[in-house]
Amino acid sequence: MAQAHPKNMNNSKTITNDVMYTTNLLEMKVILSMNQIGTNMTKKNLQNTISHFISGKCIEEGYVQPNTINIKSYSSGIMKKDKIEFHVVFECKTYNPVEGSWIHNCKVQSVTKAGIHANVHDKQSNIPATVFIIRDHFIGNTQFNEVKEQDLIDVKVIGTRFELNDSCIEILGNLMPRKK
Repeated sequence: MAQAHPKNMNNSKTITNDVMYTTNLLEMKVILSMNQIGTNMTKKNLQNTISHFISGKCIEEGYVQPNTINIKSYSSGIMKKDKIEFHVVFECKTYNPVEGSWIHNCKVQSVTKAGIHANVHDKQSNIPATVFIIRDHFIGNTQFNEVKEQDLIDVKVIGTRFELNDSCIEILGNLMPRKK
C-alpha cells in the first residue's frame, strides 16, 4: 500500500511537445510484503508499486506522466506485522497548467452546440488534459465557427480542475489565434 499523498520536495521545468511537465521530487510511504524484498527486487518493486498508484493519474501536483517515476532513495524499512514499510524519495514528471498559460496543438475531438472539446497530447501520446471551450464566449466569431473535428487549435487556460486519481486534468479555455 502506498501513502495517498506524495509530498513535493523540489520543482524544475522542461517542455515536451508544447506540454510543460514539471520534474518533482516527491516522497511516499510504500508497504511491501516479505516476498517482494531482495537484493535486486526491492527497488524495482517499490517503483512498480508507486507507478501502480500514481502513474497516468492526477495527484496533488497534477497529472503524472507514465514511465517517469525514478527512485532516488529509500529507507531500510520498518517491520509492520508481516509487511515492511519504506520511506521512498522519487522523481516524476507532472503536468498542471496555470491560469493564463497557452496550450498549443490541442486536437479537437468534437464540436457541438455547447462548444469545442479537445485533447492535449504529449510526445508519448498520453492525454494529460482535456480542454473545453464554451461557444457562448465566441458568438459570431468566424474562427470559432470554422473549427472542425481533428483540427489543431491553440487555447488560453481560463481555469483547471481535477480530483485525485482522475485520468486527466479538465481545462476551461479560450480559443486563441493559431501560432504560425
